[in-house]
Amino acid sequence: MFLALFLTCCTLPMQDKYDARQLLGKWEIDNVQPGLKAHIEFQKDDKLEISVDFQGKQQKTEGTFKLEGDVLTFTFAKEKKPRKTKVIKLNGKELIFRDEAMGEEQVLKKLP
Repeated sequence: MFLALFLTCCTLPMQDKYDARQLLGKWEIDNVQPGLKAHIEFQKDDKLEISVDFQGKQQKTEGTFKLEGDVLTFTFAKEKKPRKTKVIKLNGKELIFRDEAMGEEQVLKKLP
């Protein structure tokens, strides 16, 4: 019995781990429509700010984020329901995540 339980546990897939400190800083969303500029700034204390500029009109949204394993959760001030995404890639230069609910993949490049 113990051996079967041990083998089952050992064959479960390991969850990818990412370092939340790599998120900190300002990122530019890469795959947006022409005329649109969007940035996400991940700040200390799990806070974030999104700024969007479309044809000279600017809008900002604040919220929080949490990274657990490969799940990046966003909660925005105007939305009460958290939005969960799956991190595909995170390093010091690039962040790629997929919004499972919307079926969209976002590519972000870290700004200097």
